[in-house]
Amino acid sequence: MIKTVFFDIGDVLINEDILRFKYYEILWYYLRKHDPGWTFERIIKTREELVDDFGDPAPHWTIARQVLPDWEWKRFKEEIQYFTRRRAPGYIRAIPGVRYVLQNLIRFYTLAIVANQPQTAHRFIKQFGFQQFFKVVVLSEEVHIKKPDPRIFQLALEKTRTEPQHAIMIGDRIDNDIVPAKSLGIKTVLLKLNSREKGIFPQTDRERLYFSSLDAIPNWPQKPRKRTEVPDAVVTQINDLPGIIEQMDGEAHPMEVPIEEKETSLWDIFKEVLEELQEEPREGKGGIETSRRF
Repeated sequence: MIKTVFFDIGDVLINEDILRFKYYEILWYYLRKHDPGWTFERIIKTREELVDDFGDPAPHWTIARQVLPDWEWKRFKEEIQYFTRRRAPGYIRAIPGVRYVLQNLIRFYTLAIVANQPQTAHRFIKQFGFQQFFKVVVLSEEVHIKKPDPRIFQLALEKTRTEPQHAIMIGDRIDNDIVPAKSLGIKTVLLKLNSREKGIFPQTDRERLYFSSLDAIPNWPQKPRKRTEVPDAVVTQINDLPGIIEQMDGEAHPMEVPIEEKETSLWDIFKEVLEELQEEPREGKGGIETSRRF
C-alpha cells in the first residue's frame, strides 16, 4: 500500500528549460563578441557533445569558462547570476497538467517534495499554488544534504512518517532520483517529458534548434546502465501519473476529469516580461549596462 508520493521540482513540477535557453542566448552574445565563428548552432552542437560524451550537467558554464578570457568569464558569470536572481520567475512555468495530477493524488496520498534546490524554491512553490498540495518540503540547501545522498530521502521518510516500501519517488534523473530512492526500498517513477509535454512551442529558429537538441539529448542521462538504475515505471505524459501510481499501489482510485490548460509559447512569456526588461538597470561590479537583449 502506498502512503506517500515524493516529487522532485525541476522538470517534474516546473519547467526550467526556457530559462536554460536564455542562458544559451546570453552565452551566444558573449562568445560572438570574442569570436564571430561562434554561431548559435555551434554552441548547441558543443552542448550536445559535452552532455553526450562527458555527462556535463551545465555545458553553458563549461563553454564560457574554456573560451572566454578571465575578465569576460567573470562578467558572463555575473550576468547569468543576475538574470537568474531577477528574471527566473518570468521564464519558469508549471508543467502543463501537473495540477490535475496533484489534485487527484492528494485525495489518496500524502504528497511531499525532495529536491536539490535553494531556499528560494519556496517562491516558485507559492507562485504556482503548489504549497496547498505538499505536506512536507525537503530542500537540499535547507537540510544541508544533496541528492544523490540517500540521507535526504531518509529525512523525507521520517518527516512524513512513512516506511520506504509505502513510498514512491517521482523524478527526472536516474542518478539523483531513481538510484538513491531505490537503495532505500522506495518505489520509483522516471518522468521523461519532451518539450511539447512541458508546454514549449518554439517560435524562432534558435528556439527550434535548442529544444529539438534538448529532446534528442536531455540535460542528464535517462537510460539505465545497470539494474540498480532501472525505475519501477517510466512515464512520458504527465496525465498518466495517477494511473501508474494506482497500478503500483494496487488500489483503484477514481480520477477526476483533467482541467484543460492553455498552451504557453516562448513569445507569450517574452511579452509578459518585456516591460520590466526594457527599463530596469543592471547590477554587479563594473557597472553592467542596462539590459537590452533579454
